[in-house]
Order: sequence, then structure tokens, then C-alpha cells
Amino acid sequence: MKIYKFGLLFFFLSMLIFIGIQEPKKVLAFDMRYSTSGFPEVPDDAKNSNVNVSDAFTIVTGSNSYVDSINQNMVVLIPNVPIQRGAIWYNYQLDLTQDFSFEGYVFNGYQGGSDGLTFTFHNDPRGIQAIGNFAGGLGAYGTTFHYGDDVYIKNALSLEIDIYKNQAPDKFLSDTPLMGVPADSLVPHAALIVPGTGNQLSTTNKHMDIVYPKTRAEQNLVWATPNNLFWNPLKISWDSANQIFSWKYAHFEEKSRQIDPQLYFGSTKVWWGFTGASGGLPSPEGFIIKKLPQTPHAEVSKKVRNISKKETLFSNVTYSEIGDVLEYQIEVENLADSVVPLVNTVLSDELKGTEFILGSLKVDQLSVANPAVDANNTFQVNLNKLEVNQSKKITFQVKVNQADENATILNEATLTSTYSEKQLSNQTKVIVAPKLNLKKAVDKSQIPLNGELTYTLTLTNDATAGKWKGSLTDTLAADLSYVAGSITYKDPLGVLHVLPDSVWVSQNLTVADISLNQGEAISVTFTAKVDLKEPLTSDRLLLNQASYIGLNVDETINFNGVSNVAETAIKTPIIHLRQVILQETVSLPVPVSGYYQIEHVKPTDLTEKLMSFSNKSPSGLLVDNPAYNEVTLSLPTEQSKVVIQPIQPQYYEYDGFTLTTKEQQHQPENRNKNDAILLEFRQDSEYWLTVYLKPTTEQPKPYSWFYSGNQQLGKLQP
Repeated sequence: MKIYKFGLLFFFLSMLIFIGIQEPKKVLAFDMRYSTSGFPEVPDDAKNSNVNVSDAFTIVTGSNSYVDSINQNMVVLIPNVPIQRGAIWYNYQLDLTQDFSFEGYVFNGYQGGSDGLTFTFHNDPRGIQAIGNFAGGLGAYGTTFHYGDDVYIKNALSLEIDIYKNQAPDKFLSDTPLMGVPADSLVPHAALIVPGTGNQLSTTNKHMDIVYPKTRAEQNLVWATPNNLFWNPLKISWDSANQIFSWKYAHFEEKSRQIDPQLYFGSTKVWWGFTGASGGLPSPEGFIIKKLPQTPHAEVSKKVRNISKKETLFSNVTYSEIGDVLEYQIEVENLADSVVPLVNTVLSDELKGTEFILGSLKVDQLSVANPAVDANNTFQVNLNKLEVNQSKKITFQVKVNQADENATILNEATLTSTYSEKQLSNQTKVIVAPKLNLKKAVDKSQIPLNGELTYTLTLTNDATAGKWKGSLTDTLAADLSYVAGSITYKDPLGVLHVLPDSVWVSQNLTVADISLNQGEAISVTFTAKVDLKEPLTSDRLLLNQASYIGLNVDETINFNGVSNVAETAIKTPIIHLRQVILQETVSLPVPVSGYYQIEHVKPTDLTEKLMSFSNKSPSGLLVDNPAYNEVTLSLPTEQSKVVIQPIQPQYYEYDGFTLTTKEQQHQPENRNKNDAILLEFRQDSEYWLTVYLKPTTEQPKPYSWFYSGNQQLGKLQP
């Protein structure tokens, strides 16, 4: 505290003669300049504060204070100029029926300068235009200097940080008795002061809970020089239940005092802010706000529902498949116990894993213009002002297009306003279902009786979907059986494993404990062979479909499905038969039909017949190129081979055969002279067979077989 600066009296008077005493130049309410001169860099822990002084405070008209244009939470109370004063007040009163805490920094000028600053609470009739006097008035008290002794802030309490040491001969005009130390005591000192006139402030009992440096070294810790700039931390708190006011400046011990709001302010509602002033000696002073003492008590709640799944209720958790439409609901409420409105309120939301649906944004059920979505897929909604006990409800819809690596979409909204710290809503969780695709492939569309098939099952999880774990199952068609030792498994890393045959139980396959992350795939390959359960009398389709069964990543929802149908036909064996006579004899008629005995025999014993039947075919000379007769074979359930035995007419003998799996020109010079015509339907199900006969005589005896048609077969002719 200081009233006169006698050591500088004549200098000061000369300054007054030079510049005159006049009203300081008025500045705009939110004068902003870049304060590079005379101030230290903003501390790191204060750089990320979202407090915007220009929006939240009012600078007193005529004040020399201004807001730093780079750091929105920094204020220059007075610049490094003689005879300055400044004051700045928060736009809303504090409610002393509620607790609060303030955190920030002060810059209390240079060693050798004047005069100091205050953190002040008041209920002055001037409200946010209240201000005290220059010089020793620190912008809060009265002095006989300039405007007069009665220019002070009424109904107030100030925490002063005084950087000028008054050493007047009159103890009532000196700071020295306040500290109880010799006149060469050090500054700055900090104490609680009740603002008033200069004479009222000159008594020792007006400085409460004073702290000050005891040594020159300690003074250097709290008082900067132009070559050693630093901010001093300041913390202030209020315990409303016990009416305890606490403060801590720089490294000094914390001080606490019981304060009766009615006694000091005449109310439980007070204005708060900073003041500062200089006299004949210049010194810059300022402050930084890290945390406002009282901010709106807002609540931001967020919920979601799946429109595609026809959910009607909003909740914190839902599940979705890729492509589903979700609707989010965000409610912003300025609670009833809040003392400050939400001003310049902005709600922002990052659309993680989703795409905003145009035309879906509503505020209190009223459609609003589509928001701009930035490069980070974030959009903002301007909610303007919410008074105390007012709420707004925002809804919008999105389309799900991608899950995160944990198969979820975690999302929260962010609320900012002039008087509040950034606030996050609760987090919503969308569990993204796996998007599985199971394909079943078979290597043949047709298979002969004794053939084998190779099946490949490929299960893929979409690169944008959620995780899945479960089992892959398959069931063989009734006329197939598994070929032992043929099953393999390719894992998501592409490593091939041979699976044990125990994964098969009868006709059923189960490959368990499969896990698929986003974009992963596995495959299972095995071989099956034809194993007829009933005789084959016509083509038989083998229809086969695999399936998967399992859960999503958090094991809450079943995700099951089936593959396409793999289709293979067991082809009924077909033999195209004809008989060709190699030599023509005038006296012998040329047979017009050939006759055969067709026998199914065991592969291991060709003499053991399983099935037998007769058939015939066209017959003629080679030059006549007789047609084929198509014979469809009925097959037993057992594996078998087919023996074709030509029935030789009288005066003819067997002379070989030509057998092909495709219809093509048969030449006798390439014929097979083997006695047995043996067919295996392992790889092929269709054959073309030409049986060759040749005459054994040119002079047939009377009463021989008649060959004109098989309808006379077995009848003797004259």
C-alpha cells in the first residue's frame, strides 16, 4: 500500500508540469495489441486455456488496459508508461453461496517501478465501470493524487500486490510499519485491503495477511527486471460453507481468512476483476487467466440409436452393420445452479467412422442448415445463448462406413462457450458388426461315378467392419465321403496348416476358434469322393452349402451366415455304342444291329458281377459309318467297373474296338485288340465305343441266323 512517493516528489511535479494532469485517452472496450514489449512469454500451462478475455470481460472506459492480440487469455493492465491506470471486470457476478477457485499468473512489473495491481471483489454501484485512482491507488483505492481521495471502489475487498516502497517520515503514510521491519525492507508485498480513501488505508490494521520477501535474493524471485522476466502464479479460492477466502501468491505461503460477504459487500453477489496503476515511475503490469472462478454449470449428454434396425429409444450403446443409418441425440443444458449463461455456445462433433446425412440436423426439432464438415470430419452447430436452467436438444443422422481397429465407433461431443472451459459429453459406443462373406468353390461342375471333388471355403471379413470369432461348418452331400488326410487351413497370415481328420464327424465338418479382424480372411480346403448311397439311374446334383456361426468382438451379438451353394452333378455313365463290319462278303448279310452284354463287376474281381443287362447298337460297314446308340447305365451303389461283351453273330468274330471319351472319327487301324472291353468311370462319365467284327467264312450253311432285325432273333428261317 502506498499513498505518496516523497522520494520522487519533485520529479513527479515536473512530470505534471510537462504533461499536465488530464483524462487518459479512452480505448475501445476490447482494445487488443500484441504485447511483445516488456512482458515474458506466456507459461506453457496457460497457452492452452480457452478463456477469451475479450468475450468474457469488460475493460473500464478510459482505462489504459488492453487484451493481448496473440494470447486471448492475457491482459496488459497498464503498459510501461508513467501515470497509467487500468481495470477490467468479468461480465457476470460471482455467487458467493457457491465455491469457486481461480488460477492464473500476474506480472507485477520491474524492480524500481511503480505501483502495483489488485485482484478485487466489489459491489460498487458503478458495476463493471468501477475504478480507483492512479499511482498509489493501484486502480482500486483513493488518493489525494489526481481525481481525489474519494475515488475508490466501494463495497470491495482487494488482494494487492504492491511493488512500491513508501518510506515517508510519517508512519501513517509509509508501508514500513505494515511489515514491522526497518525502512529498507523489501518489496513487493501482498495483502488483503479494504479499498477506501488514502487516510483510511494508512493504518496498520488495514493490511491483512501480508507477505513479502525477507531478503534481496527472495525479492529477486518475485520481482522481475527487464533482463529477467517471469510470471508469478496466483491462486484464489472460496469455501462458501465456511466463508473462507484463501489465496497464494508466488512462492509465499497460502493465506486464509474468514470473510462475511454481507459485511464487506452487502450481498452474496460480487463483481470481480483486476486493477492496476503507475505513478511517475513506469512499469508494465498484467495478468493471465488459466481458470475462471465460476463458469456455467453445463451438462452435455449424448445418445445414439440405430434407425436401420428400427430402434426407437436412444441409449449410450448400440450395434450397427456397415451401411446402417444411426441417429445421434445431444442435449446441452445450462443447469439451474449455474450463475452464468452459456454465451457464444458452439457444439462440435467428430463423425468417426460415419458420414453425415444431409438435411438431418435439427435443433429442438427444427431443421437447420447443413453444417460444414471439415477435413477432420468434424462439424459445428452454433447454439448461441443458453440462459440458466435452459436446454437445447440437437439431433442428426449419419451412415456407418467404417469401424475403428477395435470394431467400435467411440464418439463424444464437445461444448465450448465464452465463459466455460471446453466440456466433453459422455462417450457413445457403436459396436460395428463384422461383415462376413463366405464363398464355397468346387473344382468340377460334373463328376463321374468314381470321381473326387476338391472344395475350398473362403471366409472374409470386410476391411471396414468389426471383429468376429467363431466356427466354420460344412456338411457333405449324402453321396460324398471325406477323403482322409486332405483337409488344410490357411490362417489370416497366409500360413497353411494341415488339420486333423477329427474335425470331421461323419459327414459334418467344424473348424473352431477362428478370429477375423478387419480385412482378414481364412480358407479351408478338403477333398471328397463320390460314395453313392442309392443306385444312380440318372444325373444327380450334389448341392452343398457351408456356414459360419459366431459372435462379434465383445461377445454380445451373434453373427451367423451361409455360403453360396456349390453345385456338382454326378453324371450317369453314358456309352455311345456301334458295331462296324470290317469286310463285306457277298454271301453273308451285313448285320444291321449289334448286341452286347453290359456287366458291372467288382474292381478287385472282374468275375464277380454286380449288375448285368443287354443292349444293342446300329451296325454296318465302315463305309456306311453307322450311327451310335446312346446307352445310359444304371449303376450300383458300390464302386465298380463296366465290362462290355459283344454278342457275336454266326459266321462273324470279334476283331477289336476303338474307345474314346469324345466323339471323334474312329479308325480301325488304331483299334485295340484286347479281348476285354473294360470301362472305368473315374475321370470320365461318357465314352464312344466302336466294336469291330469280321466274317469267318464266305459260304454260310442253310438255316443260319437271320440278321435283318432283332425282332426275329432266335427264330430259325428256311
